[in-house]
Amino acid sequence: MILDDIIVTADSGRITVLVSLYIFAAFDVADHAVLIQRREEEFGIIGTCKNQIMSYLTGRSSPTVNVTQGVPQESVLGPLLYTVYIAPVGRLIHHHS
Repeated sequence: MILDDIIVTADSGRITVLVSLYIFAAFDVADHAVLIQRREEEFGIIGTCKNQIMSYLTGRSSPTVNVTQGVPQESVLGPLLYTVYIAPVGRLIHHHS
């Protein structure tokens, strides 16, 4: 069904954008610095809430390395933080109609 929509759109000369993510892998690559910046600039999260989220992200480690990217999977905040991280994608698609 998706392929049919893409073909029809392409045949009519319109631009097609398909974003497909393996969501579990995507959670692993969210850069903490970008996430922290975006959280404040895009959503105005400041003060105590900002500090709580920063505390949640920083200082995590695996048995071998410090973790500087990714959000914890299967956590309550994970999907919300990932949504904050990818928020500009919708604006980009809207900008290009």
